[in-house]
Amino acid sequence: MYNIPRNFNTSVNIIIAAKVSVMANGSVETLSVLESKILNLGKDQCNNGYHGGTFTPGYIRKETGLSYLAINPALLALVNYGFLEASKSTAFRNGSTIDIDVYTITYKGLQATEEIRLGAIKVEEHEFSNGLHRRNEPMNSFRPRRESGHGPELIQSFKSMETDLATISEKVKELHTKFDRILASSVKPETTNSSERPKARKPRAASRKSLKHQTIILDSLKALSEKSKFVLANNVYETYSQKCKDLGISSRNTSQYRNILKRLEKENHVSLKRVGCKELRIKGRGSRVVVELTQDGSELLKKNEGVGAELVRWNIT
Repeated sequence: MYNIPRNFNTSVNIIIAAKVSVMANGSVETLSVLESKILNLGKDQCNNGYHGGTFTPGYIRKETGLSYLAINPALLALVNYGFLEASKSTAFRNGSTIDIDVYTITYKGLQATEEIRLGAIKVEEHEFSNGLHRRNEPMNSFRPRRESGHGPELIQSFKSMETDLATISEKVKELHTKFDRILASSVKPETTNSSERPKARKPRAASRKSLKHQTIILDSLKALSEKSKFVLANNVYETYSQKCKDLGISSRNTSQYRNILKRLEKENHVSLKRVGCKELRIKGRGSRVVVELTQDGSELLKKNEGVGAELVRWNIT
């Protein structure tokens, strides 16, 4: 026997009671428009690889425009059907830890979306009352004004304060305008000769030590580019570290390596871009940094041909 909550609108209670009666029979024949929408949103989250089909009531509220008063009963019904799995998570907000309801679409829920598409599960057309739309939140807006506890005198006092603050704000804007005019008239523009202007600083040339590591990184990138279309920055670093080991010199750490890559990109020797894991055909989510050798980078390598022997002779780590 299921207990129906009484703190929702009557229309919502009727919907839940009807859904629970269907659950008692062991099969689902109809779903509401909102329940169908929630299942499809969960399926999209799963297909797009976002947290394995996991979402929060806030995400449903954002996508549907309905309030939690309508969303929560629909989520509860879908959990009872076995279409969703409910769990708890924590988040840090406004300096304190709070609990968040988290829902994950189940395999049964994914099957239900297919049955909806084929018409095996019907979607009932149901219009939600205006009280269930998000624009009527926050919840305290449902409380009658007579229960607010604010007397007419206090409300009038607030209105008077708002008027006074608006007047003060306008006066402050006028004072700022006058002050700016006074400053503009008192400050004379300085005239400087073109010969006295500071010259633009030329970019500092790479030191012998930096050039050595840049060349090894470019050489590692070239070797990997001949074998694969996409070369990950992590793979370049592994090859670079091995070459440094073979040459008997110390490789840079990952933080210094990233700085060298950024400088090479700035000098147009390499190009850096993010490529999705699906396009790279690797396991994981999100994207990875891919490095590509440019024409300028190739010319720099040709210019430094035979650098391996030079690196040993430099003996700079």
